[in-house]
Amino acid sequence: MLVIVQSVYAKCRLGLCILHGAHSFGGVFGLIGCLHGEHPTGLTCFVRLCFFGCYNFVVVTIWTFLSSVLLCGNVFGDIFWKMIYCGGRVYLFTVMCMNKKTIAGLSVVIVAVLLTAGVLACQSDLFPPNDPTVDPSVSVGPGVPVDPEGPGAGQLQVIVFDVGQADCTLLKMDGHAMLIDAGNTGQDKLVLNYLAEYGITTLDYLVATHPHADHIGSMTSVVNAMDSIGTVLMPDKPHTTKTYLNLITAIENKDIPLTIPTPGEVFQWGDATVEVLAPNSPTYKDLNDYSIVLRVEFGETSFLFTGDAGTISENEQLAVAKDSLKSDVLKVGHHGSRTSSTQKYLNAVAPSYAVICCGADNDYGHPHTEAMTRLTGTGATIYRTDLQGTIIFTTDGKDITVSVSRDPPITDDTTTPPPQPDIVYIGNKNTKTFHKSTCGSLPAEQNRITFNTRQEAIDAGYTPCGSCKP
Repeated sequence: MLVIVQSVYAKCRLGLCILHGAHSFGGVFGLIGCLHGEHPTGLTCFVRLCFFGCYNFVVVTIWTFLSSVLLCGNVFGDIFWKMIYCGGRVYLFTVMCMNKKTIAGLSVVIVAVLLTAGVLACQSDLFPPNDPTVDPSVSVGPGVPVDPEGPGAGQLQVIVFDVGQADCTLLKMDGHAMLIDAGNTGQDKLVLNYLAEYGITTLDYLVATHPHADHIGSMTSVVNAMDSIGTVLMPDKPHTTKTYLNLITAIENKDIPLTIPTPGEVFQWGDATVEVLAPNSPTYKDLNDYSIVLRVEFGETSFLFTGDAGTISENEQLAVAKDSLKSDVLKVGHHGSRTSSTQKYLNAVAPSYAVICCGADNDYGHPHTEAMTRLTGTGATIYRTDLQGTIIFTTDGKDITVSVSRDPPITDDTTTPPPQPDIVYIGNKNTKTFHKSTCGSLPAEQNRITFNTRQEAIDAGYTPCGSCKP
């Protein structure tokens, strides 16, 4: 009986030896993958490793907790604990296969080699991170190069960063910097990388136009990374999301003044004048309408930043500050949504340039055809981050030059939507209803009014026909 037990034990020992050896090699390859930025989740490691024995439960639980909870995704920390774990696996392998007198020394050597290799790799470019959100520079390829040292003396530079379906705009001049919005959740490294390339370590103003994640998603990291921030501007609209609460906590921890701007307020920023145009009401149904709208005037040039302000906010601005809207450059509201950039608003702004922040093939269909039609009608040159990447406006207070980070520039094929018929919608003056021109319930000629766009009819107070549903 004893012989049988010993035989079974020997075979089990051999099997465990093979499993430990195979898994140790797998751990080394996993380490290399980790150095490349391919970090498996703690849960994946837990399920995979527990297959090899109950003792893995304690080891993997500790490793999972340290790497995934305490270190919160820190790349070096993840590598460090993965190396410790791989060393532990190699140790178990040697226990099963070698003379115990050699175990301790060999284990120390193996762990030391892994740790040293990992540290050296972290400090070198041997294993660049495989993270699609991190661009090692703001170099813009074969198009127009970005000068991180710009602008020159007496110039204002407005950099509309390419952050996909989100907003992030840097204003920089003569030792002054202002950041309006800070990208989406998960873009922390991308946004910080942009700022680092432009040499930004301090901000006079950090503007959170409104609490949506695609505008403040990475702002907590910006707050933590900056050496100093003069003032944070936010609308009077608290939010319950973790992203918003984390941002408020970071601002409080660094004791940064937080100001709720007032419409009509004007303040000096370097050689520029900044005017607050919105929000104009204490409450809105749509969070987008809480967006802070700023007009920055530098010399004879002006820039209008509208966040995600929609039709309601635009109409309020027209009512209280119509004469202040005229601007050379318009950061188009709400990523080019049809709910922003109404015809009346665009008529008042009359921009020479319009820039749309949107992601390629985004789920919202931004920019919408209706908005593009109205923007094209203004005669403005339209730029889009999904097509041209980061957009850089530079002005000396008189002339504005534009450079983009991706070629080719937008052509008529990409900026001009298909031609629309001269008369798109027909309204009934009596019922204040508007119809498609093909509707069977059109009013008599003397009661008709025509509109070139759907938005134009809505802005005039007309409601869609229930039959043709224009």
